[in-house]
Amino acid sequence: MKAFRLSILALILFIAMPSAASAAEYPFANGEKIGLALHYKWGVVNADIAQLNFDLQETSSPEGPCFRIRTTGNTNKFFDKFFKVRYIYESDFLKSNLNPVYFHRETYENDYWAKNTYTWSNGCKTLHAKVTKSTRPATDTIITKNEVIYDVIGMFYKLRSMDLDALKKGGSRKILIALDRNTYDVSVSYVTTENRKSSEMGTFKADKFVVMIRRHKGGDNLSEETQFAVKDKGNGNLGPIYFWLSADEARVPLFFQAPLAVGAVNGRITSLSGTKVPVTPIE
Repeated sequence: MKAFRLSILALILFIAMPSAASAAEYPFANGEKIGLALHYKWGVVNADIAQLNFDLQETSSPEGPCFRIRTTGNTNKFFDKFFKVRYIYESDFLKSNLNPVYFHRETYENDYWAKNTYTWSNGCKTLHAKVTKSTRPATDTIITKNEVIYDVIGMFYKLRSMDLDALKKGGSRKILIALDRNTYDVSVSYVTTENRKSSEMGTFKADKFVVMIRRHKGGDNLSEETQFAVKDKGNGNLGPIYFWLSADEARVPLFFQAPLAVGAVNGRITSLSGTKVPVTPIE
């Protein structure tokens, strides 16, 4: 079985666009914690297989005050017997404009492992990527573009800070992200506002968005890395991926849904604490 890249699942949640919001206007604050369950369906398998946890803390860097997101993920005990996954992501980004400062990833998937470390320069338009994997020698890559390059974790907080009212009026927004040593073009569009239920948390009013991912010029095709990648449409495009944010000032990620090359995965919120503003189910 090829590696189950939870980085792809993380990407589902972390698509965004730049925002001019000040720190006082951000819908999140120090101490926020979010838990999400991953549910996998393929053939006779139809069960929760893993848990994602996000912890937001304030920190500092030579560039200035920052937010730090520590994201952890692991398969549930039952699925550990078949395919054990553990991973840790850390993403630091400036409180002033949410631009990335530092990113580190450690992923362990049975006998596969990977470690990525990103730093930035040139106004965040140059990415310095150190990538080490069990399947290839360590590589140092420098990528320079004409726009800011984001990591997948920091993207989540960009999303929650964007102008949703403008996006709801139509059209899509595009942004450039990095995974491993490659870059990808991402577009996000608003779909509708509807009610969605979590068995653990209740029913929420939620804004639904759709995401498409296209490999950037010179980038690898995600579907070539693992059979568990988001399904390739055969033309270098991945998706559609759907995700739902709470339709309130907190804009908390509630659900996501994505087709995979083998089966499908979805996620739902299972725990929430420390939000800047209350997030209350409608029933």
